[in-house]
Amino acid sequence: MKINKINKYKYLKFLIFCLLILLFILLNMDNFIKAMNYNNISDSDTFKNDKNIYTKFMKVNNAKANIVVTHGIGESSEEYIKLAKILNEFDFSVFLYDFRSHGRSYNENNIANIQDYNVLLEDLNLIVQKIKQDNNLKIILLGHSLGGIINNCYIFKYNDIDGVINSGSPTKIINEVQIFMDKNQIQNISNIPTATEDQYEKFARIPLNEEEKKYRISCITPQFIKTTMVDSIQYFEKEFKDKQFYYPKSILLLHGQQDYIISCENSQEMFNKMNNQNKKIILYPEAYHNLFHDINYQQVIKDVLEWLGEETLKK
Repeated sequence: MKINKINKYKYLKFLIFCLLILLFILLNMDNFIKAMNYNNISDSDTFKNDKNIYTKFMKVNNAKANIVVTHGIGESSEEYIKLAKILNEFDFSVFLYDFRSHGRSYNENNIANIQDYNVLLEDLNLIVQKIKQDNNLKIILLGHSLGGIINNCYIFKYNDIDGVINSGSPTKIINEVQIFMDKNQIQNISNIPTATEDQYEKFARIPLNEEEKKYRISCITPQFIKTTMVDSIQYFEKEFKDKQFYYPKSILLLHGQQDYIISCENSQEMFNKMNNQNKKIILYPEAYHNLFHDINYQQVIKDVLEWLGEETLKK
């Protein structure tokens, strides 16, 4: 009799435990559904010639649009997970990826190196085409710093998406990279270390967490700087000028006025030159370079959501 009572007691505890698990799942069903949708566009499907490109498609049901996030130099998509989750909460599907030689797409030496910026545009085009196969919603490109350069070049090369958001992006060749314009000079330049933790304070005031730090790269080659910060911008400047400074898609430019990495003059000058109405610029007086990791990131995201809301209503 005593044994039976003990068994009944254990069974009752197990039953209560199962009910609690079931209740937890029911209360978090939306998150479970979203989690099941992550990564449903696989690397091998998207990048047939290079399966080492890391991607993460964070889809939501009844999405308003697709947002493709392109990070900056030294960064990875891990640093935009928080932004992606907020966008998910407001019914936007988000495609994150680490561009070549960065993050989970890094090479064995953890050094960023590509020979031609066009490969980054081609990778982005593969992503865009795959999303179009998945759904017929609008596609908005969101890029930070180098990500914004990639967006600008992409627009003039492919022009097959619906809008652009650029944060802290150079729109001209900045003084710090003038030396990389000389092919002979860069042969004598060593690899350039990316920002240390102390230097990161110049970029943003919200520290990286351990997971974000894990996927930061150590160095970039002179050739990487030349092709992404010189060649690509020369291409953009030529195309922009040839089109009489007409930017073919809606664009939101975001920049911190305390950005000591890429001066806000870059965004302001581009905005002033643009010969079209579907443009908007927001400057943040106290903000540093990386707006999505700075102290006023909530206002930045609010502004992004407001702009996205307006864009998704357009036919």
